[in-house]
Amino acid sequence: MKSNATIVLLARYSLMSILIALAPQKLSAQNNSWVQTNGPYGAGVNSILIDSTGSLLAGTDGGLYQSTDNGLHWVCIGFPDSNVTGLVATKEGKIFAIANRACYFSYNAVSWNKLNIPSSPGTWYGQSIAIALGHQDEIYLLCYYQDTTFFTYVLLRSTDNGNTWADLGLRDKFAGPSLTVDKNGNIYVGSEGPGYVFRSTNNGATWSYLNFTGRIYCLAVDSMSNVFVGSDTGIYVSTDNCNSWNLSGLKNSIFLSLYVAPSGTIFASAIYPEKRVYYSTDDGDTWVPTKFTFQTSCFASGSNGDIFAGTSYDGVFRSTDNGISWTQASTGMVTNTIVTSFAVAQNNSLFAGVAGNGSGLWKTTNQGETWSRIAFTDTSASVFTDSARRIYTCTNYGVYMSADGGSTWEKIYTGAANCGTVDPDGRIFLGSGNFAICRSTDGGKTWTPLQTSLQGKGDVHSIAICRDTSVVAATTGGLIRSTDHGDTWTTVVPAAEMNCLLVDEQGTVFAAPRSLPVMRSTDNGETWSKVQGDLSPSEVKSLAVNSAGWLFAGTCEGIIITGSENGNHIWYAGVFMSTDKGNSWTQFNSGLTYLNIQTLGFDSHGYLYAGPFLGHAIYRTSIPTPVEERPKNMPEGYNLSQNHPNPFNLSTRISYSVPRSGSVTVAVYNVLGQRVATLFSGQALAGEYEVTFNGDGLTSGIYFCRMVAPGFSRTVKMMLLK
Repeated sequence: MKSNATIVLLARYSLMSILIALAPQKLSAQNNSWVQTNGPYGAGVNSILIDSTGSLLAGTDGGLYQSTDNGLHWVCIGFPDSNVTGLVATKEGKIFAIANRACYFSYNAVSWNKLNIPSSPGTWYGQSIAIALGHQDEIYLLCYYQDTTFFTYVLLRSTDNGNTWADLGLRDKFAGPSLTVDKNGNIYVGSEGPGYVFRSTNNGATWSYLNFTGRIYCLAVDSMSNVFVGSDTGIYVSTDNCNSWNLSGLKNSIFLSLYVAPSGTIFASAIYPEKRVYYSTDDGDTWVPTKFTFQTSCFASGSNGDIFAGTSYDGVFRSTDNGISWTQASTGMVTNTIVTSFAVAQNNSLFAGVAGNGSGLWKTTNQGETWSRIAFTDTSASVFTDSARRIYTCTNYGVYMSADGGSTWEKIYTGAANCGTVDPDGRIFLGSGNFAICRSTDGGKTWTPLQTSLQGKGDVHSIAICRDTSVVAATTGGLIRSTDHGDTWTTVVPAAEMNCLLVDEQGTVFAAPRSLPVMRSTDNGETWSKVQGDLSPSEVKSLAVNSAGWLFAGTCEGIIITGSENGNHIWYAGVFMSTDKGNSWTQFNSGLTYLNIQTLGFDSHGYLYAGPFLGHAIYRTSIPTPVEERPKNMPEGYNLSQNHPNPFNLSTRISYSVPRSGSVTVAVYNVLGQRVATLFSGQALAGEYEVTFNGDGLTSGIYFCRMVAPGFSRTVKMMLLK
């Protein structure tokens, strides 16, 4: 049963805010620019090296990084966006690096020259796979040779700093990438295929074929010439030059890397059934598990005895106590990191969901000056909030909710989800693959799968609640809409992949198709039209709006059809800004050095944040974007006043205060908790409001008026007497 509710007064302070929001503010926008924040950080580290100057070098899946302060800060100094898989340095300071399977050398780690690797006869070509340094500075290079009918691995050696190379005669389809040389010059090459180890004790003149059970992923030799093998069944040790093998105490696990530190401590990194680093101080007889649970691909020792661990996705970590405890040392190192979403919690902290390297949930409390990863370190994450600014995180393993700013988490959904939202009545909607949407009406305790109007395989990318509480979902198959809280759905924009949705303070709904101009709806998603401003050929990946109503679009690559002999090329456009609801756009890229933008979001102070698609830290505007100017006597906080008169006969007046623009819901419920009237639901400007509640059609009794806003909820008791 519904009743009538009429807004009878909009105070002058809210009207003033409207006028300010509509006023031109071009000067502020022109003076604004982008600055890079300090995170989030994460990289796939393949190799770590201490060069002759004491600097740390890290070969990553996104370039060569250098640290001159023992890992506190990193800078990319070479091979940007390239996969650097191997690093060695001779005693005289010549550095060799494998980047994108080609080998380079440098004397200063800044300027690099490509090595001339000899080709095999005919049309064969070589790719560098692994590199190792001998005890007399010989360079060993494991290469992959292939033609149209045959491929093999070949081991080369140079004794003159890479000027000339000798073929050591090793030929095998499964050799490598594990390669090591002991202090006596014995060469060991492991096989990832059928288990065996190649060994040469005479500089590669002849090779011994030594059987081994299992796949070999890493090799290490200690000072006593004991050989350690990390395999798919555990750690094996040979004390007789690989003629026999003994399974150590680490078994039934897959090991990715092994390292013998100068102190003699042996480190081993397991990746299955759990990720964990172990160490042994007694030649592998016993192993101690550490608390370090990141997938580790390489190790190195600093001149002061610090141990550095390079991880497959999370950058570099450092231990100052021989591996017992570890701290992240990756500031400035970011490769293949994807920022998926932003959200603001009750305490005004900004959260960022991250996929790829550095995946998980990150948090900043100081506008990006520092970021910390607080949860979900082993899975991609995306975040959203409700009107009370509770944080919801979608992961590959379920959906979690935090009511205390991320300190503690409750799992509310066991499946994977891409996105979600919460309507004013607390209904939670989650979107995932196969056009699947589910709904919970009890805070995540139970879930109901919803039957959408789209069938087949596809993803739900975004869900939004319109001003009239209609639900709109952006999918790979178009836009779908429900007017009954998800019970039934209709397709409102068919056959167009949609990336994201946004509802502004006036209730206008925006949608960003993958290959079409931004679309707009002014009737709660029922009908749609293309905005006049065209951002093609760029693809709009994200949308954000500030309190002044300015619309921002983060764009990804677009393909320009050139028709030239050089072919088509990709165009990155960055961030666009519109002050007229998308009818016209201007680029907003000053200071933005990377233009492939995956997501946009605002913090509570009005700063706009941009998450690049791959390989860069988050950017933030140097000053807040134009926000509402607070007039004198503007409310300092949210408030819901007692209705007057009370008790009332038929009608009563209810006042409430809104200190800043945001989502607000004011509704009336009966004693059974059923909503009988919605007095307001949507984005409200700052100001003082008064509404009239008409109880016509309702029976006498007790009713409750409840106001919900970000970080605020209050209920007043009302008595209707007829």
